[in-house]
Amino acid sequence: MLKLYDSTLSPYGARVRLYAARKGIELDIENPPADFQAINPTAKVPCLVDGRLVLPESEVIVEYLEDRFPEPPLRPASAEGRAMARLLARIGDLYVYPALAALFTQMGSPRRDPAVISRKVEELAYGLDQLEAFIGTAGTAVDGGFSTADCALVPILLFTVQFLEQVAPDLLRTHPRVVAYWAAIQQETAVAPLVAELRLALAAFLTQR
Repeated sequence: MLKLYDSTLSPYGARVRLYAARKGIELDIENPPADFQAINPTAKVPCLVDGRLVLPESEVIVEYLEDRFPEPPLRPASAEGRAMARLLARIGDLYVYPALAALFTQMGSPRRDPAVISRKVEELAYGLDQLEAFIGTAGTAVDGGFSTADCALVPILLFTVQFLEQVAPDLLRTHPRVVAYWAAIQQETAVAPLVAELRLALAAFLTQR
């Protein structure tokens, strides 16, 4: 069986878990062991182990699994659709998540820095602007059906929504396409359990801080 080393609160691990759930791929999911760096030199999660193949990086893992298990396809059928899926995933990775990671640290701290929060909310707004410009309008990230782009965006948007509700609740309302997408994508069968799992894990994390 395929083994996935992961952490519950990793949005990148959640990306792989959502992909596998949507495809019906069974994974043996474990927390990284003490000697994890001996298995995976990057020492980062997620990390897929398939026989002798050790594969870090969520985007690479998803691409590998899509090549290995091509049915049902989660890459859009057209070249344009595949390009948009890659673009949306990159926007999430490059323009949304970095600010989100900094906010994650702030939200988990007993002494929040208002200046840092304000700056990171501005950066997050820029990332949401990019999503607003490119995200689909038919209930999935790329119009035409659920794809690898949704696997990338769902975990990131879950944390975005949770944090903005506390520090900048009006920001999402200025991005109606993102709001509509978020409402629609949660109706997907594989998405709802993941969202519930991440919300519980985040609440537990913040309670412990």
